[in-house]
Amino acid sequence: MDLGQGPSLTPEQFAALPHDDSGSNLLVSIWILASLATIFLALRVYCKWFRNHTMWWDDYVLIAAWVCRGIPVSYCLGRWDGANTLTC
Repeated sequence: MDLGQGPSLTPEQFAALPHDDSGSNLLVSIWILASLATIFLALRVYCKWFRNHTMWWDDYVLIAAWVCRGIPVSYCLGRWDGANTLTC
């Protein structure tokens, strides 16, 4: 037996194994962290605007990162197949 592989199972034996699904916990964590990032970024931009301060390059980098963060998350979550795998 190769040390890099586990014991070979038949499809029936594999189906009988307990399959832990952490997908819902993962989705909750992603949405909480994404929401917190959005809130903090919005507060930062609002405070800059409210105090009549100009936005500097770091503010634009944060906004660009926030936009780029949303693209793969939206794409991957739309392709969740429910079997602990993302097909993105």
